[in-house]
Amino acid sequence: SSPLQSVAAAKVAAGQAKNQTSKDVYVMFKPGVYNISQTLAFTNQDGSENQKIIYTSCEKEKAVFTGGIPVTNWSLHDAGKNIYKAYVGTSVNSRQLYINGVRGVRARSTAGLTDCTTDKTTGHTTTDIFLADYAHVSDLEMVYYEQWTNPRCGVSSINVANNVATVVMKQPGWTYVENKGGTSATKPVYYENAYELLDEEGEWYLDRYSGYLYYKPRFFENINTAEVVLPTLEKMITIKGSIDSPVKNIEFNNIDFKYTTWMRPSGNDGHSDAQNNHIRQQGSDKLPDGAIEVMNARNIAFENCGFSKLGITALKMTGAIQNCNVIGNEFYDISGSAVSLGEPNTGDVNVYNPTLEKYMIKNNNITNNYIHKTGVDYMSAAAISAGFPKNTNISHNEIFDAAYSGMHIGYGWATLATSAIENLKIENNYIHSVLNNKIFDGGGIYTIGATGGTMENPNLIKGNYLKDIKNFHGALYTDEGSTFWKLSDNVVDLSGTPMWYGNGVTTK
Repeated sequence: SSPLQSVAAAKVAAGQAKNQTSKDVYVMFKPGVYNISQTLAFTNQDGSENQKIIYTSCEKEKAVFTGGIPVTNWSLHDAGKNIYKAYVGTSVNSRQLYINGVRGVRARSTAGLTDCTTDKTTGHTTTDIFLADYAHVSDLEMVYYEQWTNPRCGVSSINVANNVATVVMKQPGWTYVENKGGTSATKPVYYENAYELLDEEGEWYLDRYSGYLYYKPRFFENINTAEVVLPTLEKMITIKGSIDSPVKNIEFNNIDFKYTTWMRPSGNDGHSDAQNNHIRQQGSDKLPDGAIEVMNARNIAFENCGFSKLGITALKMTGAIQNCNVIGNEFYDISGSAVSLGEPNTGDVNVYNPTLEKYMIKNNNITNNYIHKTGVDYMSAAAISAGFPKNTNISHNEIFDAAYSGMHIGYGWATLATSAIENLKIENNYIHSVLNNKIFDGGGIYTIGATGGTMENPNLIKGNYLKDIKNFHGALYTDEGSTFWKLSDNVVDLSGTPMWYGNGVTTK
């Protein structure tokens, strides 16, 4: 009943209110921007057993939760190159920048290394000896396209001898990207993150040593009047309970979530990805982080919300997720996946085929969402993924402009005899213009590994419309070990995309 100045304060007020009434509690935000400077953590103490706690906008215009900081007070740094700078301080870091809502490009090369060779132990050699003269060599990051993956690894040092530069890569990241099977890193397609690469409009570079952010405006931008946002928060919201004490009955409705980053790939681990942007290092694959994470929860809902300009997976839901809804949202300009429901096969039977109900992922709905421009930075990320759910509907979603698969379902290849996947319905989705870049070997709808279905009760892929997919294998793709799926009444139209990508080239 009284105005609050922050989302954190609203969360505290909601906790107080739920203890004073048995009715549902509404926390209503006026239109405006609400900065979240540190992760807003919800636990089972913030939910309720018998009432809903609903965070919503009080008007049609959405309240905006943001993890970014505004960048102002620009000055001309290099008149000849039209490069501007603004001081943001040495304590901030980010992998993304937005100008009037448009994503900037981290300063990058136009090609890979000249005369490149690759050593699995050390890194690369190249005749591009000029790289050794860069001011901050250890900020450089090499980027690779490897079949269905998009690994990255940072540079440790560059040594020159006999007109050849030895590019020593960071460890253990280099070991990770070099030991992930057929998608191990070979030669970089480009490298990024150096002031010396700042030569194209829309490019930017953050000098962590001086605290200055540099930007070369696009011809239509006035940097002095533009709204420039640097995402600095990595996880905006976490909603985490335990297996025996899950979080219950929290809903977000008509809220916009914007501007987060994800700094892990900038560290020594780099980004060693398997399919669906799973992190492959030592042991089992695992999902990357999420801007919003839900774990071990019941009756959590995100409805009519907006998720945009987020630096990794927008919404990650793991552990025992039950009776949760992701309905009627827009996911747009996402660096990774839009929605991930459940981990891949981590080797834990309680993940891939639990027998106790308390461990199960079941009775969830991902429906009526509008999902586009995903996998912007991490191109192996599917728009929607689901590990091992039961009694779940993924339906009536529109998905397009996804770098990898529209949907990635299951895991485990043929190594699992069965899994928890049963009564999964993927129906009436419109999936178009996905897999239209260099990444391939996915599908509009891609399945892998065994399910718990039967001949009498198979999982369903029905009534979907798939259009314009440049995939080397199939638009509806039941890959290794897929069992007990019924595919019916789907429409596949690839007439507009006769050229398919495979091994980095086009094949008709």
